Amino acid sequence: RDALLEYRRDVAPSHWATAHHSLGNLFLRRYERSGEEAHARAAETHYRDALLEYRRNAAPSDWAMTQHALGNLFARRYERSGEEAHAQAAEAHYRDALSEYRHDTAPSDWAMTQHALGNLFLDRYERSGEEAHAQAAEAHYRNALLEYRRDAAPSDWAMTQHALGTLFLNRYERSGEEAHARAAEAHYRDALSEYRRDTAPSQWATVQHSLGTLFLRRYERSGEEAHA
Repeated sequence: RDALLEYRRDVAPSHWATAHHSLGNLFLRRYERSGEEAHARAAETHYRDALLEYRRNAAPSDWAMTQHALGNLFARRYERSGEEAHAQAAEAHYRDALSEYRHDTAPSDWAMTQHALGNLFLDRYERSGEEAHAQAAEAHYRNALLEYRRDAAPSDWAMTQHALGTLFLNRYERSGEEAHARAAEAHYRDALSEYRRDTAPSQWATVQHSLGTLFLRRYERSGEEAHA
């Protein structure tokens, strides 16, 4: 806010917008920690202020960055509220970001937004059970993997493998189809090929826990001691 005393919109519009975007990021983090809707509203206000100068025709990359940030904000709101309007807003902002974050010109940002859409549709599937949401989540995660290749981005590759594992675990919990359980296990084990205990202990433990949950669900359905 001190910076904004000098970064006035009429004399330094780009810096003014950058400061508002930074304030948006700050309030988003506060919302993620506190869940206070006032923080979410403040984040939205600052992002929308930034867009007054981050116009698509003048600053397409900054415009897309702010659209992605608004997508993250509404996705976090959806996680807390379950309100479909928030999910729809998040999806719209992510898709706006993708109109500039194209695979051929901004592959890393494109993959990041594809992964974010995968997370959003996974959350919608967990809440609704609609298979269309599961299919959308899978498609977006697999799109992300076109850039999150193991040889180039091993951590992001493993993160996406874990997300796909969680998607198939949720499908298995709803359908009982063993093919879904096998797919979940395969993706979790792929994640573990990069999330090793000596180099990524927290992620390794998270995936181990996910595998434990998967085998518990299989045991509950089958009664097979091998799953226990």
